[in-house]
Amino acid sequence: MAVSVQASIGDFLKDEQAQNLSEYCLITAGIAVAGLLIILGVTGGLHNIWQIASATTNAASSSSGTVAGQ
Repeated sequence: MAVSVQASIGDFLKDEQAQNLSEYCLITAGIAVAGLLIILGVTGGLHNIWQIASATTNAASSSSGTVAGQ
């Protein structure tokens, strides 16, 4: 029995499937973080564009005597 347990442990330690799985998990986590950073960067850029458009619209409406959004 002790020999089969040692053989099982030896086979487990030699098995590289778990290593491949953990590498794939790390790669996936890296891609997820990169995607999140890209999305946050784009969101910030879109927010700035929205603010500029809103300011331009408000400036144009105040110069024409109307209130934006009404």
